Amino acid sequence: MIGQRLHNSPLLVAGLGVLALVGALTLAGPVGASPAASPHARAQKGGGGSTQPPLVNGGGKLLQASTTYAIWWGPKTGFPSDARTGIEALLGGFGGSSYLGIAAQYMPGQVAPTSTFGGSLLDTTTPPPTHSPSTAAIAAEVGRVIGTPDRNALYLVYTSTMPHLNFCAWHAAAVINGVQTQIAYLPNTSGVSGCDPGQLFDPPPNPYSEGTRSLADSTAHEFMESVTDPVPVTGWADKNGQEIGDKCNFVYDTKLPVTLANGSQWQIQEEWSNSANNGAGACIDGD
Repeated sequence: MIGQRLHNSPLLVAGLGVLALVGALTLAGPVGASPAASPHARAQKGGGGSTQPPLVNGGGKLLQASTTYAIWWGPKTGFPSDARTGIEALLGGFGGSSYLGIAAQYMPGQVAPTSTFGGSLLDTTTPPPTHSPSTAAIAAEVGRVIGTPDRNALYLVYTSTMPHLNFCAWHAAAVINGVQTQIAYLPNTSGVSGCDPGQLFDPPPNPYSEGTRSLADSTAHEFMESVTDPVPVTGWADKNGQEIGDKCNFVYDTKLPVTLANGSQWQIQEEWSNSANNGAGACIDGD
């Protein structure tokens, strides 16, 4: 199911001004139920189709060069045992990959963006367990852990909890200690059928657990949207507010996994390319 846009009113909480709309990766179906559209049924090269409108540049901020940080909020036992290792490998492989290279067409001079993994930070306090945290709450967590952030960084907040949500993850922009900052919220989606890309490969593309592979898929979605539309939806989005990941939500190449620059292989969704399919546009994975 194509991701929807969530509208948040501007607010000020603990000195954190929320600047923008939130880009959300929705579930393929309700939590605990079968996905409304099976990933298997949609998993084909270019499955997004060429009838979708193109992404249009709204003139907003872009991340030509960025650093990503993973913030693990919650007790270690609340995450899949291999989550940190897996996500660090994923984030360390984006820079220089053909997957990130899809975004070159959306950058000034059509130069491929660069990405560096800055490391993991730990907060073993308990995150909100029973409700969806607000943009301000996630921004406040980044402020507590980071202090003054880097305006060209992306701070991915992984929580050990998975409240009863109708989405898998989201990204947003907020002012943290006077700095406009890119943030993303990624709850623990272990066992959540609507967020799991499914067993599309036999054997799976890597040895990581289902929960970690699910987190990786959501991470790829939010990462690519944060690069091309850091302040939703002022960068690259279509006329319906769909971003580079929304237009290819739960669309995969079932034959080959995505291989990143560090050699790690992943079952992650394709991303929208305006230039693919002879300029008609399509979902591609860069390979």
